[in-house]
Amino acid sequence: MDESKVPEVVPFHFPGASDAPTERTASSADARPLLPPVDGVVIAWNDVLVDASSWRRWLQCILRQRGFDLATDELWALWRVGEVDVFAGRRSFSSALIAFLQSLGLEEGEARELAAAVWGQTAQWDAEVRLFPQAADFLKLLRSGGLRTVVLADSVYRRETFVDRFSATGVFDLIDAVCLSRESGFALPEAGAFAAAWNALGLPPTRTAFVARRRDDLEAAYRLGMVAIAVSASPVSGPFYQASCLTEVGDWLLAPGSRRGESAAG
Repeated sequence: MDESKVPEVVPFHFPGASDAPTERTASSADARPLLPPVDGVVIAWNDVLVDASSWRRWLQCILRQRGFDLATDELWALWRVGEVDVFAGRRSFSSALIAFLQSLGLEEGEARELAAAVWGQTAQWDAEVRLFPQAADFLKLLRSGGLRTVVLADSVYRRETFVDRFSATGVFDLIDAVCLSRESGFALPEAGAFAAAWNALGLPPTRTAFVARRRDDLEAAYRLGMVAIAVSASPVSGPFYQASCLTEVGDWLLAPGSRRGESAAG
């Protein structure tokens, strides 16, 4: 691949991830929803705590250079099918990506070359985990409020590698467990992935909130009886609670009435 044509990846700006403090007005506090009582929180690792989309944006730039201008949602809906098998350990990342690229119309040799370049970029980005700005404060808030937390991570890495990189962020001790798709054999939005998280928390789904960004993950959690919370600046269509940032999610989860034995009146 001609390195002179490799695009620079623009950092993903997570909605509400500003370092500046956000003031809550009286009107916004009044609009705060009262969530069903929960005792634990399952947090999607990808695109909630960390930016997992760098390689996808990089690849999309390459594809556009080569004349492929599919809409973002359409493009990644095609990849999502193979991605689930990759994270569940049923297929290698390279083979799934090559098949995906060939389905778009690339020749096999070109698809293999591009897949190798993507893997090289992905390994480089994954080596240094950078949490979104609000992520650390969000985890601290949940811990201070006594909520049990589990990070549900779709990842191709072994536990030792994942934990080492997560620990380097300084917030690993704020969570109670990590569930890796590679170990459970199930990836989001498969029911087995959620079951692994419930077992780790020792809670039924109805006493557990799920915080994520992807609609299909949220739909699966909702169908399983979890309290599904979408965190995105733009509304995610579906029967979910809609939060614009992690700070807002934390406020909702710890509001009086959202914990067992507490009433809305305090």
